[in-house]
Amino acid sequence: MLALSIKQAWATLICYGHKTIELRDWSTKRTIDSQWILIHTGRNKDKNAPKEAWDLVKQYELHRAKKALIGVAYYDKRFIFENEKQFENTRELHLSGLSYQQGLSGMILKDARPLNKPIEYSGRLLFFDVPSEMLPKNIRELT
Repeated sequence: MLALSIKQAWATLICYGHKTIELRDWSTKRTIDSQWILIHTGRNKDKNAPKEAWDLVKQYELHRAKKALIGVAYYDKRFIFENEKQFENTRELHLSGLSYQQGLSGMILKDARPLNKPIEYSGRLLFFDVPSEMLPKNIRELT
């Protein structure tokens, strides 16, 4: 199953449905079809995340997880923000404190939910594969 590594607080906010667009300023280098993906959180927190994001995420114990698979979401599609207005109009979905920049893309994530228990796992940049035998049965059945 594919996984995407996302810094905290964003990873937890995705798992609980507060954030439904993940921002990227790089290409995925491969076409990803609509599918279920794992949400992985790395070792580092996003020190530039706005205070509002940290205030929101603190209600969830999951925000303490590091280097672990913590949830699943349905990856719907990736799109390029066409202009600053489009970026601003979706701010409540991506929650970022960033300013618009040309070439910035969004990944639409739907139906996210946390795993019952984080699974320790060293992630990688970009999308990466996780062996299905590591995953709980209910997650394997999504694929």
